[in-house]
Amino acid sequence: VPSKVPYLPFNYRMAAAIFMRVVSRYGKVTLRYWMKPLTAPPGGKRWS
Repeated sequence: VPSKVPYLPFNYRMAAAIFMRVVSRYGKVTLRYWMKPLTAPPGGKRWS
């Protein structure tokens, strides 16, 4: 969605606010999915 707001700091602020909201709500879940492939041994991933 293209934004017509020329203020970059404003966009960064909005992105930061949304990011913080998502992290505060789904932080634990996202960390789980992010850490699983990192800690899992090669070929041990369960995707698909």
